[in-house]
Amino acid sequence: MSKLSYVLLLPITGCIYSTSNDETAVAEDTEAIISSPIVSIESQAPSSDQDLNALILVPSTSSDGGRVDYRYRWWQNEVEVTDISDQPTVPYEMTVPDDIWRVEVWGWQGDLEGFPGEDDVVVTNLPPSVTVSLEPEYAVTLDDLVTTTIVEDPELSEVTLNYNWYRDGVLVEDKENATLSAEQTARDESWTVVVDATDEHGGTATGVASLSIQNSAPYLVGLVLDPSDPEAGVDLGCVPVGAEDPDGDEIVFNYQWTLNTGSSSCNCHEDPPPSILTSSFVSEGYVISCEATPTDGELSGSTVYSEEVTVGAASD
Repeated sequence: MSKLSYVLLLPITGCIYSTSNDETAVAEDTEAIISSPIVSIESQAPSSDQDLNALILVPSTSSDGGRVDYRYRWWQNEVEVTDISDQPTVPYEMTVPDDIWRVEVWGWQGDLEGFPGEDDVVVTNLPPSVTVSLEPEYAVTLDDLVTTTIVEDPELSEVTLNYNWYRDGVLVEDKENATLSAEQTARDESWTVVVDATDEHGGTATGVASLSIQNSAPYLVGLVLDPSDPEAGVDLGCVPVGAEDPDGDEIVFNYQWTLNTGSSSCNCHEDPPPSILTSSFVSEGYVISCEATPTDGELSGSTVYSEEVTVGAASD
């Protein structure tokens, strides 16, 4: 009768047992077997300012109990990066947002290598930062509102800015520039600019700045005396020219008259000084001038001075 034989492979023991039906067994030596490690990249959502560190969560083991060393291989977007072969770390300077990095790690012992364990991650984007201010700080209706925006992006990505303006909390349509013209504003309004910064990887940041439109002082272009060549004994008027209040407030003028008699100078007129100097103060030979200061009741503009006139003799 022929003998029936079979071979049983037991990788845990590292031996091959040959067994026949006559119940005799012979042990034969075989190579050790190295198990695959369980591997993880340290951060599962790394940003572009973080190194990628390959961690061995469960180490490889050899069936013969010997020491196991490790080898590393990295891929960036499925392209092997040979510059860092056998390195457990990818320096953050090599990473870019949205990159896919994969690592393979396997144990080895002499000429024997095990199968690799692997892990992969996607590098996340660091959003930009934005700081916004409005100038001038004390804005009136004559001032354009100018936005100053400081943007920083950690990856030096291109950043797009979008501006939105709000008047008293309500969005103003079609105003999407960094500057708001003075014609758009009015006294006591509150204006806010919202700046949205978006980088090329979709990272966003928002900056906000606000101010209120302050009161503007009225102004006066000039003064003229009427008549311009007065005679003694006539009333003399001080007439404002080109007076305006940017906010549309009512303007009141504070007048002052100066009379030079040739030997002395005085403010000889009624109190408060009127816009018309009455004839009793208009004498032959006097040198007369006036000044006026515009006010809206809260703020006063600059004082303006008329030219001097010399009073002539009265007509017969």
